[in-house]
Amino acid sequence: MQKSTFFTTKVLSVQLPFFLIFFIILFVSSCNDTDKKDGNQALVGQADTANGFKLNCVILTKAQVQAWVDSGWTKPGATQIKELVFQPYAADVKSINADLQLIVYPGQTKTDLKIGGRQELSIDTSCTGKEVSGPLALGNLSMKLDSLKILNSDGTLNDFDFIRFVPAQDHPPYINYNFEIIKKGEVQLRDPGPTVCPPICCPPYCD
Repeated sequence: MQKSTFFTTKVLSVQLPFFLIFFIILFVSSCNDTDKKDGNQALVGQADTANGFKLNCVILTKAQVQAWVDSGWTKPGATQIKELVFQPYAADVKSINADLQLIVYPGQTKTDLKIGGRQELSIDTSCTGKEVSGPLALGNLSMKLDSLKILNSDGTLNDFDFIRFVPAQDHPPYINYNFEIIKKGEVQLRDPGPTVCPPICCPPYCD
């Protein structure tokens, strides 16, 4: 009886390391599979982003422009704002490929800006926008305020509802925007809007 117990104990002591090794191999294999799945998901996410980049139509409302008027910045004179400088903006970098917006600063020149006049342009979901792929350069864009034709001679606003900026890529890899003045649901004016500078500067693309 003692011999049998000794034999059983000896067998268990010999087999135990093999069970431990087998368990470790299974655990490592399981972890590797999980890592591969996570890696594959990451690659899928990268692939989705690499498929294209969405440039959205964005809106500058009349109320946002009115805020500049109320500040006295549109009154004729030496301090009147004449330039609009736009910057690409994303509220969340995780969705930058689908939710890119613009922010705009008014100013007398491209460098003399009213930082307090910053306005965030909301995405216009009724507009298709533009899908781009390949090389893409993002930078500041600018345009002349008077090209919008929304101001009266005394600096007050004409009658309109909002300004829609529609993305384009007329000078790849740079982006630019065309604008539409909307009044009562109809386009009143459609013209080239902000361009990136440099290199699409004056001359010959503006003034």
